[in-house]
Amino acid sequence: MDGPSSSSSPLQSAFSALFSPQLDGSKVAVEFLEGAVTEEENRQCLKELAPVREGLGPEAASLRFFSERGNPSSVWYLSRIALMRAYSRLDALHSKRLGEFSPLTMHFSISHTSHSGRDAAVAVARFSDEEKAGVGVDFERESRAVSKKAFSRFHSEFEIAFESDPLTHWVLKEAAWKANRHSIGTTVSQYEILRKSEDSAGSLYLLRLRNTSNEFQAKTVRYGGYLFAFARET
Repeated sequence: MDGPSSSSSPLQSAFSALFSPQLDGSKVAVEFLEGAVTEEENRQCLKELAPVREGLGPEAASLRFFSERGNPSSVWYLSRIALMRAYSRLDALHSKRLGEFSPLTMHFSISHTSHSGRDAAVAVARFSDEEKAGVGVDFERESRAVSKKAFSRFHSEFEIAFESDPLTHWVLKEAAWKANRHSIGTTVSQYEILRKSEDSAGSLYLLRLRNTSNEFQAKTVRYGGYLFAFARET
């Protein structure tokens, strides 16, 4: 079953709420997918992905990307379909191919997961020529457990005052790491939660890359059995 694709979805609202004033669907887009996509999207995506198919023919490519749910190729492919849908909704970009967007104007992030044969993917895209325009997204099943040992590796004690849920810590920091366009050399544990507030669109957080002035705003929202986090550079 497809996930939401309209600009009025809770996910679109949460992502848009990161920007002040809130940006409409011509500037930011969110696409969440579970499972099936259209045959036309299958054909289009395979065409767009031709440079990375390593010379695979149509039949071999279909077997690789459309085989049983839960395999890495299938989940990877679904995330690219989500990104295509997000791109197609942004004004002035309808005629572009995946490889033709300028890095100065188009910013995106993707995340995907699979559990018990259930594939899901989310993509966010932002059209902007601002210097700090990076965006990030991460999501996990709400039921996913994070062990105390694992949690100890990516949080600092002072952060517990702002957020105590280990899974929320993880998706927030993953999203902030992805939103940092200069994240090479940094790790998820270096992104620290400094503040938390609540509004109608969910929880709003401020994170900072340790020992720097680089800050990120982030939103979390629970939807469809998943916990999502969206982030942007500030």
